[in-house]
Amino acid sequence: MHIPQPCYWDLTKRIIPNGLYCHASACLRYYSLTDLYHAKVSGNLLHLHTEFDSTGKPRHHTALRLQWTTRLLEAANVLHIQELGAPTLPHHAPHEARDLWTIFLHVRRLRSVTRKADAPLPFSWRFIQDWTGRAYEWTSYAVNRAKRWLIAHGYLELAGKDGIEHYWRVGKPALRRARRDAPVFTTGRAIVEDVAATVVPEPPQPTSACPFADESDHSESTCEACKAQARILALRRQRGIVVDYANPYGVRMGGVT
Repeated sequence: MHIPQPCYWDLTKRIIPNGLYCHASACLRYYSLTDLYHAKVSGNLLHLHTEFDSTGKPRHHTALRLQWTTRLLEAANVLHIQELGAPTLPHHAPHEARDLWTIFLHVRRLRSVTRKADAPLPFSWRFIQDWTGRAYEWTSYAVNRAKRWLIAHGYLELAGKDGIEHYWRVGKPALRRARRDAPVFTTGRAIVEDVAATVVPEPPQPTSACPFADESDHSESTCEACKAQARILALRRQRGIVVDYANPYGVRMGGVT
């Protein structure tokens, strides 16, 4: 996005402006701080405002604009967003896969402010170029090679499609274990089909049974293991802690992961 000159602050009101209004005759347009930040940081490939496609259908970019606003607020130290638990790639992962994984987790963390942490997100080549501001470094070959590795090994999991847009999420631990030594096919479609055909075993259900319960003289009132377990459960209830065994990265406290 190019901002024509001259641009002036509107000083008619004694308030701190949150954007710029361009008074050039060819422009006469207001630019918010999000617009200015996006123009400076991004690859300037995607628009943040409503567009009309070739058929005249409007395409709204509210979600993308919200992501960039959140990114701006964090860069300005207005928001302090906590890190989300995520699996670490093995040491033999390709460098492109490591870099792309870092970008995916960054977007996921910012989106967690307005969505659930595990909400799927679009992750196309043009989005990656725009988000990183390195439009000429992230080639189609590099992105496809990195995504193929992440998908083949269960780190990226296809959550659904909307037209031509694909939505991705972090793969579950069981899927990553099942795909640990999986081959990386030459096309993304073949890998997605192979992942969909992967048999993922159900995780074992946790149990809090006392290991001494089978002994003939066992009594819950005198067993130290049972009393310790009771104290742990009481403390969890008191503090609102719920163990979420489906989430290997932590517990839920007060309903928040």
